[in-house]
Amino acid sequence: MKTSSGLLLGVLFTLVVVIVAVVIYFNTRPEEEKTVTPTGPSPTLPSIGDLTIAQTLSPDSDSETYTIEPYTIEYAAGDNEEKLSKNVTFTLNWENKGGFETVSRIRVEHYIREEGATTVLQTVDVNDNQKLDEYWDYAPISVKISGLPDNDSNQYSFVGQNMFKVIATYDGNKDFPLYDGTKALGEGENHPPELVIKPGDLTATIDMIEKKTETFSVSLIESTQGTTKEIDNKSYTFTATSLINDVDGKPYNVSTLKGIELIAQDDTGTEFKFKYGELYPTLADRGKYVGAELNTQTKAWALFTVDEEAKASKITFINSYLDKSDEAGDTYRMLRISKPKCTTSDDGCNGDEGKPTDVEAGDTQDLFLYGSHIKGITGKSWLGLSGRTKEETPMKHWKLEETTTE
Repeated sequence: MKTSSGLLLGVLFTLVVVIVAVVIYFNTRPEEEKTVTPTGPSPTLPSIGDLTIAQTLSPDSDSETYTIEPYTIEYAAGDNEEKLSKNVTFTLNWENKGGFETVSRIRVEHYIREEGATTVLQTVDVNDNQKLDEYWDYAPISVKISGLPDNDSNQYSFVGQNMFKVIATYDGNKDFPLYDGTKALGEGENHPPELVIKPGDLTATIDMIEKKTETFSVSLIESTQGTTKEIDNKSYTFTATSLINDVDGKPYNVSTLKGIELIAQDDTGTEFKFKYGELYPTLADRGKYVGAELNTQTKAWALFTVDEEAKASKITFINSYLDKSDEAGDTYRMLRISKPKCTTSDDGCNGDEGKPTDVEAGDTQDLFLYGSHIKGITGKSWLGLSGRTKEETPMKHWKLEETTTE
């Protein structure tokens, strides 16, 4: 009996030891790493590039209310500064990049450093008509901020160090700064002189004959190398970005304009007329030009071949987010042409023979050259800001390279 009792006690003791060991293990072992399943893709925040801010001083339209005497300009601070600030305009130009899918608003805020970096003096919203194909992505944007009119009780002086913010509202009510020029200056850093307005700048507008503009280029993500004007005796090939076939992951068509000679129309290397050069594949079109004319049946603008340079359309190069020329990579541009919104009497044109008046002709729409969007058909198609899906938007980005004879 004693032997059986001792054996039983030994078994019970061993069992207690095992249970205690198991409890200690589960209470002291390191926690296992848990895999967190993401609820969705991380959002891509919007961004912009190629931002410039131009300051323009214009001749004063109310100069008769001010007295200018020999050697001395009679100038009173305060009210006169506010009134003369009407003659100041800041123009912000930039290109949207990606990430604007949920953006509902883009605005520009004006500050003056001497007034404080938290005092918003004026806010201008970017108009929806600047969208491309009804989307903000990759749209070229231009916003003007000018001094307020005399009948505006909020009129203020532009004298000082002018600063700007570009802000996007996304995901309902979230704000994200696309550009913030209100940050404090670092040691030894000066405010850009192009953004400074002095009292003397305002009084100078009283006797000014023509506008004066100074431009400040803002370094953001990257800069885009400008296309030079020195392009004589060269032919270029434009290849449109193609859509990708879902089956094999390859472009299903490639649109090209080959053998195009560029005839500069300005001194900045951004505006040209297109001429079919000696390397253009179609012999009959060599020496002719690219023009955009109104199709009287469809009431839409379309590309035509014209015989005279005077009839050719001016085509503006717009910076493309695909461009890598500043990194010794490929050069990409969007190709834009501006045409009147009013085209015929059916649209309300009031000019002779149903054509737009000079004022109506100044109210323009932006059209872009796209690659062909029809499978199996290559070539060129000229469309405006409608009729394209967002997926087709990349097709207005053209790779630019010199045409070879190979």
